[in-house]
Amino acid sequence: AGNPALRPEKSRDADLGLTWTRGTATLGVTGFYNRVRDLIQWQPGAGGVWRPHNVDGARFLGVEAEATAELRCPGLAQPLRLTANYTLVDARDTGADRNTHGRQLTYRPRHRANAQLRVPLGATLAAETQWRWTGSVYVTPANTRTLPGYWVGDLLLRWRASAEAGLELSALNLT
Repeated sequence: AGNPALRPEKSRDADLGLTWTRGTATLGVTGFYNRVRDLIQWQPGAGGVWRPHNVDGARFLGVEAEATAELRCPGLAQPLRLTANYTLVDARDTGADRNTHGRQLTYRPRHRANAQLRVPLGATLAAETQWRWTGSVYVTPANTRTLPGYWVGDLLLRWRASAEAGLELSALNLT
């Protein structure tokens, strides 16, 4: 449902990152900081109807690390491609409400990680697996209840007939 009293967000952001590359491997780390006034956040209300509302103030402080590499494997003409990243975010309510000030924002996981492995099986065929992990989240603004973290895994087989056309067979959300 809508919220006619919703105010626009205003924010200030800063980030700083470093990247290191050697051959086909790349490592990167980025730190970030974000302050938001009138953060728009969706939350369930009466009858389970989700509505956007404003959080007076919020602060996000975090770091993200990522890596990519191509790995030679005996028997394969092309290298395997491995990609992974991890994000740590401390998302806090900085508003004036004493019940929520300093608490973790709802539905904002502190930890997230992703990994993908692509295995070329020929010039036009590749197998791929992707895995995503999301840590637990608070579901109440006072941080009294949580939802547990979860894993999602996918398997894909891709065939490229041409630059414009291909087929994909996938098994999604294996977990």
